[in-house]
Amino acid sequence: MINVMICDDLEIILSHFQDIINSQNDMEVICTASSTAGAIETAKKYKPDVILMDIQMDESNSGIIASKEITQLLPNIKIIMLTIHSDDEKIIDAYMAGAVDYILKDSDPGKICSSIRKAYTSNEFLGSYISTTLKKKVLKSREQEISLLYLINYLSKLTPTEVKILKLLYHEKKRRKIATDEHMSEETVKLHIRHILRKLNFKTSSEMIAYLKKIGVMEFFLSDNEDGDQN
Repeated sequence: MINVMICDDLEIILSHFQDIINSQNDMEVICTASSTAGAIETAKKYKPDVILMDIQMDESNSGIIASKEITQLLPNIKIIMLTIHSDDEKIIDAYMAGAVDYILKDSDPGKICSSIRKAYTSNEFLGSYISTTLKKKVLKSREQEISLLYLINYLSKLTPTEVKILKLLYHEKKRRKIATDEHMSEETVKLHIRHILRKLNFKTSSEMIAYLKKIGVMEFFLSDNEDGDQN
């Protein structure tokens, strides 16, 4: 028999999940809780096999706080997070707190019970919501890494003068101001900017600067080059 604990601050939700679980032959609800502190203390007292944990009870992330505490104290307990909507950041936070699955509260009873059984029977189980979200995060990180390496490679091909002008553009200096400060004509500055755009594969200065700020590469790249000689 799988001993299940349910944590939620709404009685109607508690009753809903109790009815689903207690209708099964291989599982039963042995305790409930409705707050962060209550969840931790009840888990310590009853030591359930699986906990269905509302991600938001007395606080916006109370389920994550409780899960982290419980998994540190009782690492054998499997925690499945409950929520009303999918949120990638919350899913990652839940996983980092020790949760093994993440299901929507309006999931059909079959999916809910299946998640409980899988969590209970497998020490290596990781539910579909969490595993899919982790995969997306890894892919996104990999894409950003490739993009960053690509840009660093092309930034290294800029001349010292182009690096200096790029830095000034990055700090939102206008072409006329750059020309005055660097003792150049505006046409010369425009020519350098065209070369920079071509080398970095951007169409406009605003597009280029927005992207550089988004990926955060310029701080360390320009600090190494800001003392470079001018052509």
